[in-house]
Amino acid sequence: MIGWIKLHRKLLISDMYQDLNAVQRDVLLQCLLAANHKPKKWEWQGKIFECKAGQFITSLDSLIKLCSKGTSIRNVRTALVKLEKWQFLTNESTKTGRLITVINWDTYQNCDEATDKATDKEATKSRQSTDKEPTTNKNVKKDKNEKKEDKTFMSDSEEIRLVDYFISQIKINKPDFKEPNKQTWAKIFDLMLRLDKRQPRDIAELIKWCQNDSFEMSNVLSPDKLRKRFDQLMMKTKRKPSTIGMSRTEKNTAAKEEFLRKNGIYEKDITPEIKTLEA
Repeated sequence: MIGWIKLHRKLLISDMYQDLNAVQRDVLLQCLLAANHKPKKWEWQGKIFECKAGQFITSLDSLIKLCSKGTSIRNVRTALVKLEKWQFLTNESTKTGRLITVINWDTYQNCDEATDKATDKEATKSRQSTDKEPTTNKNVKKDKNEKKEDKTFMSDSEEIRLVDYFISQIKINKPDFKEPNKQTWAKIFDLMLRLDKRQPRDIAELIKWCQNDSFEMSNVLSPDKLRKRFDQLMMKTKRKPSTIGMSRTEKNTAAKEEFLRKNGIYEKDITPEIKTLEA
């Protein structure tokens, strides 16, 4: 026999339980454990018999074997009579044996299913609520980030000045360059300054270098690309440009630019607004 039964604690304080001695309580427990938890059919002498939930076929000898040692037939018989008086069970003889019916089986075993389901539902709801808390916090964090993204940059801010400088440098090579949304570009520069810890001066110098480089001038046309390749581009600025195929004038110009680059002299090329970024 496998499975389990429900045994409510209120049984301990019931009048019936208080009136039973130890042996009679043992018989009560064995009746609960032996009862079928669902309808069961069996064949005996060519006929089909059925026990409902809460019923079982037994005998006094079988009950004695289930009870603790020292329990006698008289003890079992007395217990069954007393349990009948308390309307806990019915006891009748049949052709197949003694039929014991736990009268309040559904009350003891099945009525709590709804309670258990409700409890499980509440527990599940509680778990789901707990599981959702991190998501709620994440949303709060997301809202905070969105508020930062909605920040409007003023015309005298470092971010907008970098935007204006970037656009002016691009227009030297491409006069018909369509101006972007300055606030969108300013957000990227804000990330470079605030999160990447870049210095305004370094950003301005790299913008200037990119727009003076024949290859990068057409590749780095937005703060986003500048940010993604910042370290790579900074390493590239340290390479000495090749003078093969250049005229003497071009070589002199390249040498001058190399000298200015090594000494960090970009003042003549940087607008007054960008110069103030050093402050």
